[in-house]
Amino acid sequence: MKELLGTIKTWEGSTGEGEIQADDGETYPFTKREWVEESCPEVHGQVRVICQDGRKVSKVEYLLIEGWPRLTVKVDSEEGRLISTEQRRLIGGPWRMRSDALAWMVAARELHSQVADQKIEDLSGLLLGVHPLISLRGSVIKYCYGLSIELYLKWILIEANQNFKESHELRKLVNKVPPRVKTELRKRYSDFQDSKLPTLRMSTADVSGVCELKLDWSTFDKFISNLENQKFIIGRYATPESYSIYPSLSNKLSKEMNSYIDSRGFFDLADDILSYEPDLDDYS
Repeated sequence: MKELLGTIKTWEGSTGEGEIQADDGETYPFTKREWVEESCPEVHGQVRVICQDGRKVSKVEYLLIEGWPRLTVKVDSEEGRLISTEQRRLIGGPWRMRSDALAWMVAARELHSQVADQKIEDLSGLLLGVHPLISLRGSVIKYCYGLSIELYLKWILIEANQNFKESHELRKLVNKVPPRVKTELRKRYSDFQDSKLPTLRMSTADVSGVCELKLDWSTFDKFISNLENQKFIIGRYATPESYSIYPSLSNKLSKEMNSYIDSRGFFDLADDILSYEPDLDDYS
């Protein structure tokens, strides 16, 4: 079975036939038989398409309001001349993604505040058992933080009608962000760095002890790259061969799995970034 989102491209009421432009780039024919709504299909309507056999349309329904990122309102004069165009966020829409992004950051900050003063000395205990502190700091807190940033970027892309194909790579997501929004994110990051002078410190632990990582946090793009390189995102899909408590040259046996946030500045910075709500016109 295949599920797609799309827009009704054509509909001919007399024949009961139409076409849907789907988000995979393909056009799918459908008929009144596959249409599940009581009202007739309307051209430009957003729909969900089910292909039971993975090829032909078996069911089509309107996309619920939660899936609509925004609404364009056009005002015409009595003579039919366009006076103004305004974009508005809907009451529903993808707000849940933004809400979840903020909630994950609250979780990351709260967990960090609870364990930040607990020192990690070495990880040799992992040879015989568990080490909850490195799991909290090197895994859970990072993943909450990274997921928050990931969801926030995806919220922006959904509002901008950009397809990100379920990517979990932050740099790819940032590359798809509309230019004006990306410029504003970079500016906010730079302004925060200049005005607040946050301490952004990460440390890493292994059987030899703990050392501070020398990372460049000077720009928004380097911030994103560091989150990705230190496995804030992909680390949550790790399997045993991804972990090592011994220093290694390998990019797969990861010292990055043992790195952790070691200052509060990350959370103040993130709160400033996540507070940015792009102007809908900046998506154009």
